[in-house]
Amino acid sequence: MKKNNIVILVMLLIIYYAILYKILPSDKTVFFNDTNMSCIVVEDNIIFEDNPVIMESNNILISFDVIKKYIDPNICFDENENMVVITLKDRVGRYKINSQTATINNKVIYLNNQLKNYNDVVYVPLDIVKANYDLNAEYNKDTGIVVIDFKNVEHIKGEVIDKNADIRTKPSIKAPILSKNIYIGSKITIYEEFDKWYKVRTESGIVGYINKSYVKISYQNKTNVIAVDEKKKEEKINLTWDYVYSKESYKDENFDATGLNVISPTWFSIMSKEGLISDKGNFAYVQNYHSKGYKVWGLVNNSFDPDITHEILNNSTARGKIINELLDIYEKYKLDGINLDFENIYLKDKDVYVQFVRELVPLFREKGMKVSIDVTNISVSENWSMSFDRKCLGEAADYIILMSYDQHWSTSPVAGSVAQYTWVEDGLEDVLNEIPSEKLILGVPFYTRLWKTENIDGVSSTTSSTLTMENAEKFIEEKGIELVWDEPSGQYVAEYIDGNNTYKIWVEDSRSIQMKTSLVNKYELAGVASWRKGFEKKIP
Repeated sequence: MKKNNIVILVMLLIIYYAILYKILPSDKTVFFNDTNMSCIVVEDNIIFEDNPVIMESNNILISFDVIKKYIDPNICFDENENMVVITLKDRVGRYKINSQTATINNKVIYLNNQLKNYNDVVYVPLDIVKANYDLNAEYNKDTGIVVIDFKNVEHIKGEVIDKNADIRTKPSIKAPILSKNIYIGSKITIYEEFDKWYKVRTESGIVGYINKSYVKISYQNKTNVIAVDEKKKEEKINLTWDYVYSKESYKDENFDATGLNVISPTWFSIMSKEGLISDKGNFAYVQNYHSKGYKVWGLVNNSFDPDITHEILNNSTARGKIINELLDIYEKYKLDGINLDFENIYLKDKDVYVQFVRELVPLFREKGMKVSIDVTNISVSENWSMSFDRKCLGEAADYIILMSYDQHWSTSPVAGSVAQYTWVEDGLEDVLNEIPSEKLILGVPFYTRLWKTENIDGVSSTTSSTLTMENAEKFIEEKGIELVWDEPSGQYVAEYIDGNNTYKIWVEDSRSIQMKTSLVNKYELAGVASWRKGFEKKIP
């Protein structure tokens, strides 16, 4: 009997201490920053590893990697030139390590503090970070924490109302204490809400968890409700490219197309890795079209040469040199915008092309010029499609022009439409997943291809020739070919047999073009572009 009582007593004691363990909070205390080194807190993200911050006399330097991960994913470092490039909507900043000067939109500025490289880690002075980004940054000497907040991000604020308030490492009374007996009235920022806990940050930068009973909400900002003015309805872009063969004196022509408001002459090509630019521009041309109410966006291409493009894009100085030369040329001709037609780019240069665009856009915007970029439909072709980061290009530029044609290209082994309606719409929907509709311009063709399939001794081969809309109509009339409407293509299709040769054509005419351009309104696009002037059907 006595033995049974002892067993019962032991069991009761175990239960008692188990209950006590469960209900009594842990009094274990740990230091938030126990590394004896400075750290960074960006909002509620705590960064200790890899020396994120360096203290140098009165100068605070933030590591490049921290800035890229937590503040600006678009910041760029060129190892070959020891240069950090910061691209924002309105400016491009170039900062060399250990240099007392930098440039903002090509204007030299003097720095109070220089960029440094410690143990192969690049550090940017805090004053440069604050000058470029919309944030608050403070250093707390007591905790050794640099606290960074974004000005455009609001959070719930609160204050401590109980002298027994503790901040813990996890949302549990059993978690170690980071900050004990916080004084009443202490201000805290609230980031997350749990069952009985808030994830908070103190004014000194300590991030942890506090029981809700210790906190009074000071105010709650409605971060999810943003007042937005109704979008200003802008005129739709109606652009046509004007293919210019050579530089020559301009002869005024009686060209006027209803609804057209932008013309883009193909004047400029980057010809070498040294940045030689072929210039076929003409000031009289610009004056003439301006007098008729048109905007003129000069086109510049990369000669469709991936090697030249690679050399230029992968060098910060070369990029800057090309951009400045283009800017001088465009200002000389009083152009209203630039159309970048870079094609046949190596997939490995996808990111540096985006960087080139980011560095170009602010300088052209500063001069009042629009920036548009030509891209192809999404496909598995590395150089002609996968090398476009459409999302990032769309974020940087004013407009993206989708060249929605060449479904069947000139050397295609199979005859077919240049731009079948269903193919155009499917491609458009794919691209709209990456580019907002208000920035996207749909490119349509003013040409078709006449396909010739030759059959000799049972062996067939297919070739094609390009026809303007007018020439296609003439061919059909001359041969007396019957046209058949093809619903999926949104085009008339014609076939003609001459001996061993079979000719086939998918006709681009006013009806097919109208169907494709109706997609502009259906998807609320920015406008339409056409390739090219001179290929359209002339109206008597």
